[in-house]
Amino acid sequence: MRRIVNIVAVAVLMFITTSCHKESGESAKPEISFRSHIEHNRGGLVESEADIREQGLSLMGSVVVNGTRTLLIDYAHLAYDAVEGWGYGEPRYWAKGGKYHFMAIYPYDVADYDYDMSDGSVECIGYNAGSKHLNTDLLYAVATRDLSDINATPDYSAVDLPLKHACAAVEFRLRNSSNATVVAVTDVALVNVCAEGDFHLSNNGTATWTIDTDNRVTDHDIFGGVCTLPEGGLPVNVDYYHSIYDSRALTMLPQRVWKSGVTLRFNTRVEGSSTVFPHEVDLGNIATTTEWIAGKRYVYNLTLTDETMTFDVTVVDWIEDFIEL
Repeated sequence: MRRIVNIVAVAVLMFITTSCHKESGESAKPEISFRSHIEHNRGGLVESEADIREQGLSLMGSVVVNGTRTLLIDYAHLAYDAVEGWGYGEPRYWAKGGKYHFMAIYPYDVADYDYDMSDGSVECIGYNAGSKHLNTDLLYAVATRDLSDINATPDYSAVDLPLKHACAAVEFRLRNSSNATVVAVTDVALVNVCAEGDFHLSNNGTATWTIDTDNRVTDHDIFGGVCTLPEGGLPVNVDYYHSIYDSRALTMLPQRVWKSGVTLRFNTRVEGSSTVFPHEVDLGNIATTTEWIAGKRYVYNLTLTDETMTFDVTVVDWIEDFIEL
């Protein structure tokens, strides 16, 4: 399996492949084209349309005629060209009499996905949200078009590919309510999470994970990160939270958290002192958040005092609204 390129989070996007017609007189058939959107999320991983344009999507398609499935689009790169717009290479054309099935996965990487021609499903085996796919926004879409009724008026419009998140987003934010300015947050680690699993996307758009619960992160560097504080550090009793990770949100495999032992660790140092203070939050003790669900965003707000650290969890849909670019 080859590497899925890491990316950074969603504003909102709409793309559409250019539509053209085959030059064959009255029998001309429109080219199969596609359009899609990513719905705006709260500080997710794709920040602009340029991110999608840079990577593109893996596009797969087949058509069933008289019970026989034929491969139509084989891991094509649905990519953006500044002149031509969105396209996927050699065009395919609509024809009556078939049932069409399409799948798209972002970001583009043909070798990470196995397309099963027998049932039109896709698998990604051994997906690792740690060292291999750290902070990758895995998105997927499934679409169908039934043109089997040759007496009906055919629908040759662009195929909608409504992209969905395959992972959950997790963010940790810190507010300083101690009596000293926090000048450093270091050695940020998220340990004991399940980082690896198999992703399966059925032909009807149902996405499932088989998580390797026996293989949990023990090396904190896998989910470690850099925390850059504002100039001068994190002031005392200022009513805002600062992200512990510069990358803001982490993409995590959907998994059970309650009583799992998943732990956030980090060190702090305050102004005027060389002493490093270790902190640990056992996320598995938070009964209100029993699991991380795909398409949900989990914001852990941590408040640091002189004696202890308090926290609350906010759970929101990763999707905020719909905007067409």
